[in-house]
Amino acid sequence: MNQEGRVSTEQQGQVLLIGLDRVAKRNAFDRAMLGALGLAYAELERDDQFRCGVLFAHGDHFTGGLELTQFASSLGQFEYPEGAIDPLGLGGPRLTKPLISAVQGICLTVGIELMLATDMRIAAADARFAQIEIKRLCRAKI
Repeated sequence: MNQEGRVSTEQQGQVLLIGLDRVAKRNAFDRAMLGALGLAYAELERDDQFRCGVLFAHGDHFTGGLELTQFASSLGQFEYPEGAIDPLGLGGPRLTKPLISAVQGICLTVGIELMLATDMRIAAADARFAQIEIKRLCRAKI
């Protein structure tokens, strides 16, 4: 299944594979992608056949972070569709089943937050991490 072309889900035995699938944008998150991820987490949580989930990304990079044009006026305040689970674990119902994140390539900002909210994190040898909000905030104030 593919949630609005941004998040894929696939069952492998008792595991739900959840894939970030916005390759053309280096898997940068827009509002629709964040909502689709919350719905995929809800699918993992409510379906008794799944024992755990694996969060991964299609393409060469885990995520280029947030698409700032979508979140400029509401950074830190995310809205999710009815029934979704906040993948950042900041509010509302939380995922109770184990979730593993598998990261490769670039992993910026929200990708690190997503990793921190999972139970186990695995990084490929080519993984590169950065929190770049500070650079953006400093440039905006100059």
